[in-house]
Amino acid sequence: MSNFIKKEHSLKINSIFNALYQVLVLIVPLITTPYIARVLGASANGDYAYYFSIVSYFTLVAGFGFSDYGTKIIAEERYDEQKRSKTFFLISISKAILGTLCLIVYIIFSTLTFRDDTSGLYISLIMSIWILAVITDTTFYFQGEERFVSICLRNLFIKIVTTISIFVFVKQPSDLIWYTLILALGQFASNFILLPSLCKKGELVKSSIYFRDIVATIKDAIPYFAPTLAVTLFGFLNQTLLGALNGDSLQSGYYSQVMKIIQILTIIVSSLSVVFLSRLSYLYSVGDKEQIKLTVEKAFKAFWLIAIPLIFGICAINSILIPAFLGDGYE
Repeated sequence: MSNFIKKEHSLKINSIFNALYQVLVLIVPLITTPYIARVLGASANGDYAYYFSIVSYFTLVAGFGFSDYGTKIIAEERYDEQKRSKTFFLISISKAILGTLCLIVYIIFSTLTFRDDTSGLYISLIMSIWILAVITDTTFYFQGEERFVSICLRNLFIKIVTTISIFVFVKQPSDLIWYTLILALGQFASNFILLPSLCKKGELVKSSIYFRDIVATIKDAIPYFAPTLAVTLFGFLNQTLLGALNGDSLQSGYYSQVMKIIQILTIIVSSLSVVFLSRLSYLYSVGDKEQIKLTVEKAFKAFWLIAIPLIFGICAINSILIPAFLGDGYE
């Protein structure tokens, strides 16, 4: 066990880098929110949030819990080249199958639903890129091996380019399509950029893949999909209902801008879970119950240490933060 601890990054280092990675996933909205809130306005922001909530259901099915499941299995098999490679290919193929089906259904759904709204149809079709991003996402592999530095540096580069692009190309409410395209391509590039590093010699080996293995992989991922489904429905169902039933883009815009702030705070806390999942999966595979107990205790202490101050902090500064951060009209 001591050799493993020496060779691997510490939980503290991995937690820091993974927290950076998770925050960077939403860093563009955080940095650009004051600008976008003023330039696009609440109505255009509401439209974007409504369309994005719809595509999120399809990306949810395309992902199907493979991220957490893959992280766990890769962590357990990190020193077995053959098993690790086969697991990676099985998850990637399973995602490709589900993702392709979701992409086809989504395009048909968008075409039928927004056929009388040209602008809405364009935005909806552009957002199909998010489904492609899920299909090409190999983050689970690097998380399972606790290689969070690579993930963080990748996202840093992509998010800087994305942020600059938003300030350059988005100037008025009519630029909503450009805003949608920039964010979608940024997410796709962020997921795709890690693929070349997996092609280097020795990283993965050829494996025999059978259809029954793919079915078994999808079945094994179901327990990880269920909680993700609950979280996604909780996070996006309100946004969808606001846009579909109320028909008021302003109300949807108000809600979406506030949720961006809450999501950033939530990501800071939940980012720790992936780090602890990787370590606990390995400890479980080697049967080190004592270290599992100590790690779980560390996890809960870390969660509460971060979450409680965030809760009281946002309540304390809310009345000042909203008008200062989002501008006039969002009070």
